[in-house]
Amino acid sequence: MTAVKTPKKLIEVALPLDAINAAVAREKSIRHGHPSTLHLWWARRPLAAARAVIFAQMVNDPGGEHGYFSGMTKAQAKVKRDELFKIIEDLVLWENTNNEEVLGRARAVIWESWRETCELNKRHPQAAELFDPEKLPAFHDPFAGGGALPLEAQRLGLESYASDLNPVAVTINKAMIEILPRFAGRKPVGPLSPDEKQASLHEDWSGAKGLAEDVRRYIQLIAMSRCRLLIRSCFPVRRGRYVQPVIEGDGYRFEVRSGAWPAGAENGTKAGGRGANFHCLISRAPVSGSYIKAEVKAEGQARRLGARLMAIVAEGMRGRVYLAPTAEHEAIAREAKPTWRPDGEVPAKL
Repeated sequence: MTAVKTPKKLIEVALPLDAINAAVAREKSIRHGHPSTLHLWWARRPLAAARAVIFAQMVNDPGGEHGYFSGMTKAQAKVKRDELFKIIEDLVLWENTNNEEVLGRARAVIWESWRETCELNKRHPQAAELFDPEKLPAFHDPFAGGGALPLEAQRLGLESYASDLNPVAVTINKAMIEILPRFAGRKPVGPLSPDEKQASLHEDWSGAKGLAEDVRRYIQLIAMSRCRLLIRSCFPVRRGRYVQPVIEGDGYRFEVRSGAWPAGAENGTKAGGRGANFHCLISRAPVSGSYIKAEVKAEGQARRLGARLMAIVAEGMRGRVYLAPTAEHEAIAREAKPTWRPDGEVPAKL
């Protein structure tokens, strides 16, 4: 049997472990966009470590002082090895998970090493089958679990095959490794809901963004049709209510209204600019923050600030009922005596 010439791989010589460990530790706190947000797996491999290990297994060590690349000096080999370390240091960063420039550099080195290996074995009897310089070897993981290794192998340009005895693991890997690549780079085809505007013609649908948008659209479509029909009878129709102050001469009263809020209602009596600046509801005169802090505070401490009933909320047979207050309502409210009130003094400063 003809022996296979196997160059020593980078993982057999050295790795930038500090950079890999730091990236792995940081990855544990990542939630948005991480596969762990889709499922919990008791032996999940960190993506950064998986990516670094697969890269280092595929890349030949420069090995200037020994092996098949003995034409290099030790100094030249160290320079080349440092370049590979820099690729790994960039590769393991979470921000570079989908950075095509970084991934492109890693894939280029993997191809370079594979073609070196193919050249060394070009006289092997099965060279055409085993050492095709135009096709990278496939990655196989028979116990894939949470799928970190086959996922990262695929990201580095290898054709991935994964399996597991656990049907949950099979489903996870099928979703991450088989389905997503099939729709990568495609724009969404699902219909927009009637209340949504047409998407821009220049949207970025790279990666799985188009598939994710399709999933969102179909969920929206289902929620608007079937689900709403099924649960409509279980919930009463609710209409928005708000209290509108009505100015009458030198006084004012409150009305309960329904429908959309009037323009500017979200600002209330807040005046423009920063700080606690307001305007008087009746005269529209500006009220500064310093006036509120000094004069209004003094009126409150002197017990000269009054109170007005804005609305009454009552529980009815089919939901809450909102009523505008009348003079009789306010008189009853003023006569009500609380059975408890807080004691103690309010601190001068918090």
